[in-house]
Amino acid sequence: MCTTLVLLELTAETINPLSLRALSAARAVSEDLAGLALGESASVARKACAYFPGVIHLVTSEEMGAEILAPALCQIMEQSGCTQLVAAATPFSRDLLPRVAALAGASFLSQLSVLEFPGEGKRAVLAGKGVVAVRSLLPVSIITIEPSAFPVAAPLAIEGEISLRTDPVEEFPGISRKIIPSAARGGPSLLDAAVVVGVGRGVGPVQSLPLPLAQLATLLGAAVGGTRATCDSGLFSPDLQIGQTGRVIAPECYIAIGVSGAVQHVAGVRGAALIVAIDKNELAGIFETADVGFVGMWEAVVPKLCELLGSNPR
Repeated sequence: MCTTLVLLELTAETINPLSLRALSAARAVSEDLAGLALGESASVARKACAYFPGVIHLVTSEEMGAEILAPALCQIMEQSGCTQLVAAATPFSRDLLPRVAALAGASFLSQLSVLEFPGEGKRAVLAGKGVVAVRSLLPVSIITIEPSAFPVAAPLAIEGEISLRTDPVEEFPGISRKIIPSAARGGPSLLDAAVVVGVGRGVGPVQSLPLPLAQLATLLGAAVGGTRATCDSGLFSPDLQIGQTGRVIAPECYIAIGVSGAVQHVAGVRGAALIVAIDKNELAGIFETADVGFVGMWEAVVPKLCELLGSNPR
């Protein structure tokens, strides 16, 4: 029996770091925790034991679709006696957990930036300009947290035991899917990079990332993403969109290049410790949010920054 289950998304080699941010949020309101890992690797799930004093439930399936996994998660929640399930807000959890909430008859509280008590917290609204308090009116809650609002949880000194669950799913022969493999990318991801370079349509109508911007990202070890406009133009894939309707990020430093500063975009980068803006328009809204601003053509500013970074990498 446990009070809180924390959903862990597993990759082939590790735990999704965003799931460890959800664990950090759960630890603040509950000491009675257990993990619920979704993935095919028992060895990765065993690594998660270092983060929990209790049990890790591992759910495996050849098909990891939401309609297949949701009944299995409901069953584990019922058997464990948990009163809340906490997860990071990711594309996967956004698809899965509303289904789980509906099947379990539970409240669904999404993208909380503050978790104060079990089934209670706060969420940003109006593109980050306001905050509302939310509270579950049902005995069981399913909660997703805004990953950028919480730190990555550290492992514990003790290890728990793993409870393997290998047959939780039923077949859905009527389901048809078109699987589109994503292109392989090197470098850090938007969600866990210390530095992120954001590219707006102010860089011009380009078909590929301009070399100076790529050099800047390489020198800083930065992830690169774009505004909705640059994603719609095909410069970046949709999963690299930064903003309220894309990826909400909280790096140590965010560098906005040719970004006008639309409300939806700014809402997705408010968590950055330092925001640097480069734009030729001194009236661009991004300068109202930026800590440091360069007014000028990016073609002139960025090469100079690369030159300075190259001579002084620290």
